[in-house]
Amino acid sequence: MIDDNMLEMASLYVLGDLQPEQSARFEAEYLGSAELQELVKNLQDDFASLALAAPVMPPPPGVKAVLLGQVRAGHTPEKIVRVSVVP
Repeated sequence: MIDDNMLEMASLYVLGDLQPEQSARFEAEYLGSAELQELVKNLQDDFASLALAAPVMPPPPGVKAVLLGQVRAGHTPEKIVRVSVVP
């Protein structure tokens, strides 16, 4: 039986939103639990379906020019944002 805490951790793990130490702890549990592995697979499938159901939105006008200008100017982002790509 998977408790609420582990369910939350599994959801955050699939979304790539765990801190490195949390992720390592979760992966240790994950490797030892067939039930947790099945949960993660189901969450990945569910999140992928949700992502594919969202409408495609074009970027705001002018964003490409702004980004290319920042790259050409050697701009370094102030904050690195982790992005999880759902398969």
